[in-house]
Amino acid sequence: MKKFFCALVKLVTVLALLGALLYAAVTYWDKIMEFVAKVRSLLPCRDGGCVCAPAESDDYADWEM
Repeated sequence: MKKFFCALVKLVTVLALLGALLYAAVTYWDKIMEFVAKVRSLLPCRDGGCVCAPAESDDYADWEM
């Protein structure tokens, strides 16, 4: 019975933690996305193109005219 009770307490604790993380992510989504944009802007550009802003011609590179 003690093992069952401990497992139940652990399950409730994990579910509460996941709920708190989900709540925080939903509540602060705008701030999280601002932070991600700031980090992306600090990344260096590779191979002549920037990581966060691909060239528009890349979208149509496989189209034949």
